Amino acid sequence: FHHWSNFAAMSNLHRFGIPMVFYNFDLVEWSDPTLEARNSARRTWMHEAMSIADIGFCTDADWTAKHPDKLVWLPQGADERVMGSDHTNDKVRNLLLTCMVQGCGTQREAFVNDLTRNCTWLLHETKGLYREQLRYEIGRTRMVVCPDSPVTHNYWSNRVWNACGFGAFTLHPYCRELAKMYTDGKEIVFYDNLEHLHKLIKFWLEDDGQRTAIGRAALERTRAQHTYRHRCEVLVSTVKERLGL
Repeated sequence: FHHWSNFAAMSNLHRFGIPMVFYNFDLVEWSDPTLEARNSARRTWMHEAMSIADIGFCTDADWTAKHPDKLVWLPQGADERVMGSDHTNDKVRNLLLTCMVQGCGTQREAFVNDLTRNCTWLLHETKGLYREQLRYEIGRTRMVVCPDSPVTHNYWSNRVWNACGFGAFTLHPYCRELAKMYTDGKEIVFYDNLEHLHKLIKFWLEDDGQRTAIGRAALERTRAQHTYRHRCEVLVSTVKERLGL
């Protein structure tokens, strides 16, 4: 289950001997003090779910490391039913940024304000851009930029799988674990801070051919290793191993 909050029903099922497993896609907590109410709600849900479930799978590896007996790190992936490239030579914008601002903390707000102020031909979409529509917009954009918050070396959003699964040239904050999955400068481009990001944007806008090659390589790596099918294979095999099924 995912985001199920009927803990009484969970307990009843568990008493009948039905194995309980959850897969939580969200960051559990973040250091921005303006998000403490959200952090508290997510921590409460996790503790309740962990008290009942046999195993939990989380994309937040920092939280998983705190509870290795109960939790397994499992990142999200790309949807193979819609992944692929709609790229066209008729690029209508330089940058595509897909993220919410309201309720996502002051760091996210500062990042979006900086790009909005300093980058030309920027499309910032906050909601409603998914699947085929997202693939279409990525195909008309030179670069996809991922925000710098919330990100750690062990957590990043599924934005990267979506972008790479649609063949985007993707600029992403450097994450040590993500760098093991995509090669910097060949399948993705990592930035260290806002100043570095602006330099990279300026540099890569000059090289259409290499940007396209990196996007294609990202798509192929994603198709080969980072779809939800791959994640579910890990989930099922881990459940069987741990629960002796």
